[in-house]
Amino acid sequence: MAGARFSTRDAFTLALRFAPQTALVMLALTTRLTLMSRSLDEVDVANFVNGLINGFDIPALRPHPPGYPVYMLAGMAINRALGDPLLSLTTLSAVSGSLAVIPFYSIVRSTVGRRWAFWSCLFLIMNPLYWAFSESALSDIPSAALSIVLAYASLRGVTSRSHLFLSAAVASLAIGVRLGNIPLLSLPGLTLVHVLIRERRAGLAALDMWVRIFVAVTGIWFVYMVFWGSDGTADYLAAFRKQWATAVTVYDIRSVAEPRLLNGLIRIERFFVGYYFTYPWLGLDERSRFGAWLSLPWITGFSLFLAAFRSKDFKHQIVAIWIGSIAYTAITIHFLPRYGLPHLPAYVACAVIGFKFFVTELPRVRRAPEGFLFIALSVTLFLYSVKSQPPIATFEMSPPEGSTIGGVLFLLGLGCALVARALIHRDRRITAIRNDSKLAELKRRALAAGLIMTALAALTAVVGYSRVAVLHASMSPSQQLVEYVRDNFDRKALVVCWDPVTHSTFEILMPGLLPVGYQSLDELRSSITGTRTLVATDQCVRYGAVSKVVNLKLVRTFEGNSPAWSKAPVLRLYASANRSEVGSPGPRD
Repeated sequence: MAGARFSTRDAFTLALRFAPQTALVMLALTTRLTLMSRSLDEVDVANFVNGLINGFDIPALRPHPPGYPVYMLAGMAINRALGDPLLSLTTLSAVSGSLAVIPFYSIVRSTVGRRWAFWSCLFLIMNPLYWAFSESALSDIPSAALSIVLAYASLRGVTSRSHLFLSAAVASLAIGVRLGNIPLLSLPGLTLVHVLIRERRAGLAALDMWVRIFVAVTGIWFVYMVFWGSDGTADYLAAFRKQWATAVTVYDIRSVAEPRLLNGLIRIERFFVGYYFTYPWLGLDERSRFGAWLSLPWITGFSLFLAAFRSKDFKHQIVAIWIGSIAYTAITIHFLPRYGLPHLPAYVACAVIGFKFFVTELPRVRRAPEGFLFIALSVTLFLYSVKSQPPIATFEMSPPEGSTIGGVLFLLGLGCALVARALIHRDRRITAIRNDSKLAELKRRALAAGLIMTALAALTAVVGYSRVAVLHASMSPSQQLVEYVRDNFDRKALVVCWDPVTHSTFEILMPGLLPVGYQSLDELRSSITGTRTLVATDQCVRYGAVSKVVNLKLVRTFEGNSPAWSKAPVLRLYASANRSEVGSPGPRD
């Protein structure tokens, strides 16, 4: 009987202990599994699905290099159970994005407490960008989930060897899901530095074991990537070099216009603003009064975090490095909203840390009035920085002219936040609560903060739903276009011009009809013979050359408005004039 009473009490205690995490995971799963995308949202989705249907083949762009080996392995495992490639990959995104709130809750709770951790998870779950890509068959949300687990393991790894060694395996898996996660090695790297400084000889032994685990796990997926995804090392490297030369090198920071140093700095600032300040909270990077009000709390939270930052607090260090690692993406490749997802949880955490500091600590700091003044000035400058420069465009690689003032205002805003930090930290003594009136005031302040946080979470949820519902209710522009071609053209007399947006969608929806022109223009020209009909989108890499020798007419325009379709929100379909059935251009879809 005693044992039974103990077990019941223990179970009840565990239920109470994990009730917030359970409620958050259930909310995340419910909002995601009921709204999953039903279409091939973009070319990378089609690449992944094509890899599950026709086999893992990196040189054939199923998927494109570097190959995403860990993600493909996970997708194949789920597809064995579900038997539907698109459903399998969207399920992987939905489930991994939902379960990631458990370690994220632990990260924030260890810094600011349970109540603020709960709100931080709500903000992440309902964030329009995080939510939209949790419904799509892309690697970005599994990548973001692993970044959260890695941050958790790195945070705990300072005092726990098991978590430290776990971070080695997770870091390798994160890179295997997406090569762009390489800068996330800075998280366990920070932990290892702390361990080495504190333990020295024992720290060296821990470092040695960490490296062994990382190399072992990496070796497993690397061998799979090279020898199962291609015909060996030479074949893989050739495909990788071609992808790097055509999709990465041309977009890196060296591509900015003169003066390169100035434009390079402006590019990094614009990417930072796009990935953190604007795009995630509206789902679109457009300048509007509503968008400004929606991003205002998060800009304020960032300024407050800078003011509250404790350089000797390891938790603050982890969050800061996690946020700053976005610099690698800003330097190496063009802007694409989903590339910031592995770093977005850190920004949410930093803002919540700032919110708590504002509510519970700043009013009791001796230099609170001066600090608050500079924080307000910092927020104002950040807002004017956003307002004074053009919205950042998908695939942007060089800042537009006239955006210099935005960069200057951003730096001034950063400087004001650091001045606030200096004022606050000069005398960081917190005034003690010595009477009931001050205690009541603190409770009223906490209640007001709770109401504001709840309202902000509700507003974020409304905006997020408006961006996500379209994914479940309609087809992407890419799939609409290919389905239109499939239903309205004679495939026996059809030639499709290869483009980097729809080629894999054609392979999936029109099996056996491979778009041509990927290798060379001559390949495409030789295919246009007799009465064959050529169809091309405005994204066709050979469009300019072909249009000079073939009379192409606009057939139809396909549009869609969702963050998951940001690579190709508008697609125009053209066809050669010898197709009499087409007639005049059709209406806009």
